[in-house]
Amino acid sequence: MQSTASIEQQLDCHKVLPKFIKIPTRDSKPEVQLIFSKKDASPALLQEETPNHDTLLQDDYVRATGCIDQIVDPLWKDICMDLLNMMGPASVLKIWGSKLGEFSSQDKRIDITCETVEAEEFVQQYDFVILGSLHRYFPAL
Repeated sequence: MQSTASIEQQLDCHKVLPKFIKIPTRDSKPEVQLIFSKKDASPALLQEETPNHDTLLQDDYVRATGCIDQIVDPLWKDICMDLLNMMGPASVLKIWGSKLGEFSSQDKRIDITCETVEAEEFVQQYDFVILGSLHRYFPAL
């Protein structure tokens, strides 16, 4: 019977992601060689291959705040800021171009004109968040 440690060591050998290396020569076509060894894949190389998730989120945040700055309607701008703080930049990037229309506190209804189907679906799915944001200004909603 094998020990647990040796089985874990064997499993660790199979967890390495393959990387591709192109080896061009003058007389032959480029070949692709798969390398599965942990020794060949340095941590620095692996970090270069994967994008930094924090940087991508920061880029989305900057884009979202830039979009919010372009909104003319102060009420819609405030709602989008609430969405940014509660749900993150992806939510704002989906709906910032939409427009607030008429709303009725009696029917608890608000009209929002959406530019895309994706924005429309988002508004329908998260209407309670938008209504919650409007509730500060219109408690009857």
